Amino acid sequence: MLRSLTFLLSLFMLSCNNDDPKGTISYPVSFAFTQTVGGGQLMTNSLNYTNAAGNTFSVEKLQYIISDVTLHKKGGGSTIIDEYHFVDIANASTLTFNAGILLEEGIYDRLSFVFGLKEDKNISGVHTDLNALSWSWPDALGGGYHFMKLEGRYIDTLANTSSYTTHMGTAREITAVDTTFHVNYIHIDLSNVEINISSETTIDIEMDVLNWYENPYTWDFNLLNTMIMPNYEAQINLRNNGQNVFSIGQVHSN
Repeated sequence: MLRSLTFLLSLFMLSCNNDDPKGTISYPVSFAFTQTVGGGQLMTNSLNYTNAAGNTFSVEKLQYIISDVTLHKKGGGSTIIDEYHFVDIANASTLTFNAGILLEEGIYDRLSFVFGLKEDKNISGVHTDLNALSWSWPDALGGGYHFMKLEGRYIDTLANTSSYTTHMGTAREITAVDTTFHVNYIHIDLSNVEINISSETTIDIEMDVLNWYENPYTWDFNLLNTMIMPNYEAQINLRNNGQNVFSIGQVHSN
């Protein structure tokens, strides 16, 4: 009797195991950050780029923050990386973001992220790594942190070489009635893509620096070169232009 019960129990367990669906397969996914100017690879300290305003300019520093990267699976479902990544083009180690995630195999047709930091992360003094980088945004301008530091040189109207600093963060609006702080981060949504996750994968996120200065707002370095942090209109124009800065580059399967 005991043998019969043991045999029947074994058959039951075997039947249950055979009925289990095949387990999902997941692969490591990382991101690489690339920079271009007008579609060509960015060359720093090269005073030969021209924007829509006719300014000849160079790029000598480019640092920025990406956060809340989210991959959206075709047919539904998404995976969010609930952290931020600091990019400094002068530091090769920051050009790759490996968050240690495993992504379920399949087709992903949308990638979104935040340029900068949302309200819950953009709090003065809470990020020790950013504090060490002198990345704080002044409390008088709304506090939190910079989202971007883009700096270089340009040829001014007198044919002299001058400097520009394009720093982006919270936008302070002052009216006759009150002062309002606008968080000013950019929600980037890259759709109409097809990313096939079938092995370990690296996704290139490409920034075209030129679009910060000409799409849709035409930026003139002769008018907007330094001291733009307290300039509300300049900060809003950067946010609007930033909608057209990023794209998906190559997808590398390893």
